[in-house]
Amino acid sequence: YLYSAELAPTSHRGKVLGYSSFAARIGSFCGPQAALLFSWSKAGTLVLFTVMSASAGILCYRLPDTKDVPTPSTAAEVQRRKDEKVNGRREAGATYENKCAT
Repeated sequence: YLYSAELAPTSHRGKVLGYSSFAARIGSFCGPQAALLFSWSKAGTLVLFTVMSASAGILCYRLPDTKDVPTPSTAAEVQRRKDEKVNGRREAGATYENKCAT
């Protein structure tokens, strides 16, 4: 919960925390069902949890580092930071239309 709140801009924080809570509830529902899968196929259960854990670990590498970075206040600030990261500081703030016009 803390990391997802830190990534979300203030204006979207409630919605992001809602999605995070929704995903956690799906996991809490599916977890006990693993016992039924284990009684049917032990290898299937191990493969399922291995794939899910490895996928989560790989996806975590795509999360940005937020150490010593202030929390964004608006969605526009998030977009500006993304543009700076993708395009470099020199082209920050340039829109797609401006790039196509040149």
